[in-house]
Amino acid sequence: NISVRYGENLAIDDVTAAFEPGDFIGIFGHNGSGKSTLLKVISGLERSTSGSILVNQQEMSQNILKSHAVFIQDSPALYDYLSIRENVGFACSIWGEDVSETLNRLLLFGVQSDFETLVKNLSLGTRKKMGYVLSTLKKGPLFILDEPFNGLDAETVKLVARDLRLAKERGRTVVMTAHDPSPILDLLDRQIVLESGRVLDDVPRPFNGPLSTAEFQAK
Repeated sequence: NISVRYGENLAIDDVTAAFEPGDFIGIFGHNGSGKSTLLKVISGLERSTSGSILVNQQEMSQNILKSHAVFIQDSPALYDYLSIRENVGFACSIWGEDVSETLNRLLLFGVQSDFETLVKNLSLGTRKKMGYVLSTLKKGPLFILDEPFNGLDAETVKLVARDLRLAKERGRTVVMTAHDPSPILDLLDRQIVLESGRVLDDVPRPFNGPLSTAEFQAK
């Protein structure tokens, strides 16, 4: 029964859903339907006006939700006036990860090898790749992604989709939005469709296998 109100605007209107370990849930809807707001509430970044979020039948505070969730934003939270290397060093110091391994993972995702470049000089696609790699340094049972494929080239989309498959196989709950869901259609266990903040459809396992984008939209 989650609702979020901004003044007179009801961004989320009495939404209820249940996720299990290893579930892969796609949240779909037009721009302004409430997808990003719902993700922020689930991840503890935003407070709901009413309703509650339960983990193992216990109501969770925002801080506890944040500790459970790995949140990957559409616009990565990076420090523009630090270099790639400095951003990596800062993130690794927070999560206790190895800087060299993280730099190698950036190379795998196609981030340029000149790690002294300031982040403000990077393309949107490169920033998105960095945001994904640095966000996933955090470990948590709930993997939340807001439009992770925007601005990525086809090869990087495949790498991210492979990562998400591994997360699902390892029992992590994946909740994500995507304007183009074709890279992850074969992973979806359930879809939640929002319109004006309300759930239109929540059907377990609506997919029998990979679908084209056109087939998905028709379904």
